[in-house]
Amino acid sequence: MIKKKVTGRNIVNIVILCLVCLILCTNFFYTHMENWLYIRPSEPKNYDYIAHFIDVGQGDAVLLKFSSGKTMLVDSGTKENITKFKKYLDRYLFKDKKKIDYVVLTHPDVDHSGNMEYIIDHYSIGTFYRPACLSKYEAAQDGIDNNTFSSIIRKLNEKNISTIINSAGLELDVDGINIKWLAPLDDAYIDTNLYSPVLIIDNDIKKLMLTGDIDSNIESRLISTYNANELDIDILKVAHHGSKNSTSSDFIEATSPTVALISVGNNTYSQPANEVYNRILQYDKDNNCTLFNSTYSTLDYGNIIIAVDSDIHFSNIPDILVYSFYGYWLYELIALLVLLIALLKPYIAVGIKNLKYVLRNRKFERMQGKDKNN
Repeated sequence: MIKKKVTGRNIVNIVILCLVCLILCTNFFYTHMENWLYIRPSEPKNYDYIAHFIDVGQGDAVLLKFSSGKTMLVDSGTKENITKFKKYLDRYLFKDKKKIDYVVLTHPDVDHSGNMEYIIDHYSIGTFYRPACLSKYEAAQDGIDNNTFSSIIRKLNEKNISTIINSAGLELDVDGINIKWLAPLDDAYIDTNLYSPVLIIDNDIKKLMLTGDIDSNIESRLISTYNANELDIDILKVAHHGSKNSTSSDFIEATSPTVALISVGNNTYSQPANEVYNRILQYDKDNNCTLFNSTYSTLDYGNIIIAVDSDIHFSNIPDILVYSFYGYWLYELIALLVLLIALLKPYIAVGIKNLKYVLRNRKFERMQGKDKNN
């Protein structure tokens, strides 16, 4: 009977020791363990650039990360979704480095500008690209009546951040990636959405187009202003959250994307509109393409990640809030402590039993001593 117990305990000890070794070995592929345990989602690496379409509900926020680590943020989503936005940037993308090299605010609307004050307050910004429209802070009588926009401009001035007005013809070269502004084509608009810049991000193989909240009239201007090669792209950020007044059939034909992305949340505007999906389906039918099957929305997929080199690589993080972002070492330590307790439990039990036996003996000896004295 004793022999069986000892043999059984030996087997348990061997199993526990094997588990300890297995846990220690996971350090060699801890990034996969972090993803599996919902500690930290894995991040694509070794691409020309990576575009993160951040799930900020009914709004826009796109973070471009280039091969050298330089970054560009285009818009910042709504204040209602600041928790998601902060966690995605602070805990996932930037970790310790709190610098964004280029920030682009497409237009003043709060679904694009909502968290820009947080960015200005908590990040070092290289250059800030802003819309041409004036805020109340700059022009009390004629400025845009938008408190968030006024606060953004005030903070930019107070921190003396380098600021450039969005306009067609601007260009940047970041790690060999060309970024070109195709719009805005005019200096002033009645509709603030139309101040949105149209950006082309080009690595000489694949092109990404960001469109802000432009409408079909701006799309027509783009078609008449630029040649076919300049508008021919691979990835299209569908304008204005999939509004029926944007992404016209002519614009889809002119840009001929193979992948389309829609930044959108639950809303009462019927976005993305069925009309937009129908135009995409008609484009596929007319051109024998499969754009509809490669159209993704943040409402359906959460955070969308597009990694670009000579090809386009899609991945997504459905919900950034489910990740703890505690170090894997903490989980590893807890697991090792549990296994150590399991390993030592029988010996601890024997020790406690012996201690109780010793204490009982001492108590008995004291009682005997008292009896002798009496």
